[in-house]
Amino acid sequence: MEEKYGEPFYYVAPWGSTYAKRGVTQILVAGGFDIEVILVEASKDNGSYNYSDNFLAIKYRQDVSDLIKNTVDFTFGESINFYEVAKVALPPGLTSDASFDNYIKNPGPVVSAIVLVPYSHFNGMLLSEFTESFQGLGITVVLRFLVIDDSGFYTVTPGDISDW
Repeated sequence: MEEKYGEPFYYVAPWGSTYAKRGVTQILVAGGFDIEVILVEASKDNGSYNYSDNFLAIKYRQDVSDLIKNTVDFTFGESINFYEVAKVALPPGLTSDASFDNYIKNPGPVVSAIVLVPYSHFNGMLLSEFTESFQGLGITVVLRFLVIDDSGFYTVTPGDISDW
């Protein structure tokens, strides 16, 4: 990780199960990027190790969240989204200096989020337009799309989402 990103990283804890992915070791590390722990996955192939991690997913978290919000808002006018980076190693082909466009259009990362739209802004006729706008981005997205009453929409907090 230090060679790849030019910063020191520190072992935090093991991750996953060697039974689930035979021959693959997963650990969590932290580094000098002032971000949360990063998943690193190592697999041995012909005596050497191949490494992958989810650093770019964490690095581009806000960009992904903004992309989701802007795309939903373009169609429905207003939304709230809750996006968390999954603890999944990205394909090893992504370089440490990959741009956001290279990262998001890579077939590896799947963006998963909860999106809320107020009832007053929802129009079922716009759903196909909304779907087409995401398909046009060329990314893999899994959204849990919730339409809620206006009074509830304007009082939602991230803690409320865990109840759904």
